[in-house]
Amino acid sequence: MSVADHIRLLEVLRSLVGYVVLSGYDCPLYDDALKGRTRLDRVSIDNGGNRRVESIWLNPAATEASMSPDIRQYELFGAT
Repeated sequence: MSVADHIRLLEVLRSLVGYVVLSGYDCPLYDDALKGRTRLDRVSIDNGGNRRVESIWLNPAATEASMSPDIRQYELFGAT
């Protein structure tokens, strides 16, 4: 994807009112565009043996839903 494609994707995702969960690598473009969103990070090793930080960003609707005692999805990411 080009930088313009990423910017357009972020614009669309920010406009949605439903649940939005975005997975990707730590990136200043995403950090700036998604300020205030919940972000969960996990260190991983890529296929080349390099250490990377994988991030998952949740919009407010997804964050609220994931806090429900019936769902507890944060457990999937090692968070409590």
